[in-house]
Amino acid sequence: MPPPRDDEPSSPLTPIAPSRLPRSPLKRLLVVGATFLVVYLCLADSVLVADSGLGTDGNVAPRHHAGAAAAHFVADVDVVVVDLPPPPPPQRPDDTVAIVAYVPNTKPEYIGQANRMLWASWNYARRQVNASTRNRTDLIFFVHTSVLDQLPPSCTRVALNETTMLEHTTVDRCYVIEHTPPTDDFWHRNKFFHSLTFLAEPAYRPLLTSYARLLRTDVDCAITPAFLTYRPYHFVVGKGGYMYNQTKPQLLQVVAELNMTHQGLHNLGSTWFGDATLVLDMVSHVLEVAKYILTSPVHGVEKGWPLWHVPVTSMYAGEITLNHYIPKANLLINNRTFDVNAIGDDAIPSVYHIHCWPDDYRGKYFDKWAFKRGEYTRDKYPRASLNTTAVRDFMLLLVLYESDGAVQLPPPQSFGGSAAVIAYVGHTKYVAQAHHLLFASWNYARRQTDATSRNRTDLVLFVHANVMLDDLPPSCERLDPTHFSFAPSDVQHRLDDQCYVVMHYTAVDDVFLQHSFMHSVAYLTEVAYRPFLASYDRLLRTDVDCAITPAFFMYRPTKDRLVVGGGRYMFDQTKAELLRVASELSMTHHGRFNIGSTWYGEATLILDLMPFVVDVAKYILGNSEHKTEKGWPRWHIPVTPMYAGEIVVNHLLPAENLLVSDTTFDVHAISTDATVASIYHIHCWPILAQGQWFDKHAFLSGAYTKDKYPRASLDTTVVRDYVMALALYGE
Repeated sequence: MPPPRDDEPSSPLTPIAPSRLPRSPLKRLLVVGATFLVVYLCLADSVLVADSGLGTDGNVAPRHHAGAAAAHFVADVDVVVVDLPPPPPPQRPDDTVAIVAYVPNTKPEYIGQANRMLWASWNYARRQVNASTRNRTDLIFFVHTSVLDQLPPSCTRVALNETTMLEHTTVDRCYVIEHTPPTDDFWHRNKFFHSLTFLAEPAYRPLLTSYARLLRTDVDCAITPAFLTYRPYHFVVGKGGYMYNQTKPQLLQVVAELNMTHQGLHNLGSTWFGDATLVLDMVSHVLEVAKYILTSPVHGVEKGWPLWHVPVTSMYAGEITLNHYIPKANLLINNRTFDVNAIGDDAIPSVYHIHCWPDDYRGKYFDKWAFKRGEYTRDKYPRASLNTTAVRDFMLLLVLYESDGAVQLPPPQSFGGSAAVIAYVGHTKYVAQAHHLLFASWNYARRQTDATSRNRTDLVLFVHANVMLDDLPPSCERLDPTHFSFAPSDVQHRLDDQCYVVMHYTAVDDVFLQHSFMHSVAYLTEVAYRPFLASYDRLLRTDVDCAITPAFFMYRPTKDRLVVGGGRYMFDQTKAELLRVASELSMTHHGRFNIGSTWYGEATLILDLMPFVVDVAKYILGNSEHKTEKGWPRWHIPVTPMYAGEIVVNHLLPAENLLVSDTTFDVHAISTDATVASIYHIHCWPILAQGQWFDKHAFLSGAYTKDKYPRASLDTTVVRDYVMALALYGE
């Protein structure tokens, strides 16, 4: 039996004004009477709820909640009181629908979901329902330009200037429209909003409003055949999972600050179905509210899930917007037939829309992460064994047997040649260097070299959890390689250079809490980061007070060689104690001193060496003799990572596998002799330059300004001028 319908004549919707007292005594009397009636109904311990569930009594069903609301308000907030609708009228000939979704290029899994979930379900559903009994339902993908060719070939590619000329037929069509968000706009920093921002583009409005209704959804979703004949009166949303007791006060605070009205409807889902013009108008308002939240010094701050989670801002903004602009009677949280969890056994004829919720279901199916990992195969799930009238088996049917017309993703491949420049930002005071030196040099250098003549070089900043991410370059994508959904292919499928920011949490009992300088190497021993970092061919381990040159992008030493810069820590007074540490640890020292902190070589080699460096450092810092500060340059405790690195490299690497390249790596930023074209890497050494530049301390104190150093006066072929240009002008 198809799901119950909810049809009524449409009516204009206007923003809800804040409530106020009636002016006439009669109206006041009516309000009092209505209030008494509501109280009476509540005490009767049941309400009529919009429920398109499995009951046989139509659109409403009693829901008991005595005492539950006080204990946990979320149990009651998705209740929507409505009147019984009249019998559904026939579908209007012009009642057409477009299913719209955005396909980014950030992860290959999105392409697989678009092909084998959303497209496959649309293609399957339209063949199950006789076209003569319904109106047209099109599928429109808005797609990043770099993945256009990876969408189903049967979908018509449409250029922006062709969107107003699409042929309107009675046949369901799939369209692919190129949409690449600009990298310099506000939303690039918050890329999770790209699934909405395309709907606010004026250029797409004529096309989208040519449909009567829009279903705004995500690519990890599927529709059922029943959806094709569903034409509700209400503005329909699925159910969200973001609202908890801890979240509500802050969300309502945002409402108050914006002088908006909230009707008490919470947990409104990201899936919207309604009048096309209304959907587009609501999206624009959502973006306005979201921008307020994200730029607020209070609400733009991450407080952790579920208290206040910034990546869920689109949901917060959506709830605020819909509560303000759409009257409660016109809004339906259709939580049993939209956004139905893909692991459920709900009957397919009784639901309209399925969502793969972002959880790890550990053995339950259908789980999109297991699908991503390739755990679902035809051998494990023969078609004859699937009960395709149940949601979870229906999803397996789609991805395994109904995707033949979709583009299949290529098998995993090795990613030879790629490199990552990696550094640790341990405190807010280092952010300026990370931004204006290391990031600025990477961003400049990559634009000076032809990307077609070299391999990809990414920048990865591991950032201490206490550092404000808003202070880091907005174009750097936030990445969590520890999340169960992460796979190295998420980054390695990219063709162009990328910048990533990884939030790094140090353990409360971390052994280096008293020696935080060790965190700049210790993070590389985290087991959870290894698959991500080892997916690169090479790593450059460096510091935030460094810069790279365009020549670095072309430099690829042999894989069996570790290239290091020159250190500045070894003096005659230091050597004796360092060799004593090596002897106490029964490690061999081959006389290679002043091994720099900058290491460049095969990713797995560097990752294999770092645990030994950390172990030697722990020995030094735990030994009663060696942990004692003796002053610079004799034996300086903050230089322990350098001492430990030298001991490890001497002991584990044969001479032929080590190159100390102090003329091309760790070149001093005050240099006037070296040309930028002849070196790979520059270091702002922590030595007072005594009036020479570039001196990082003078930079951080504000001594360098554009007035003092006009761009035209800088010779950027010289090291010190090159670094000054980076710090002041971004190049």
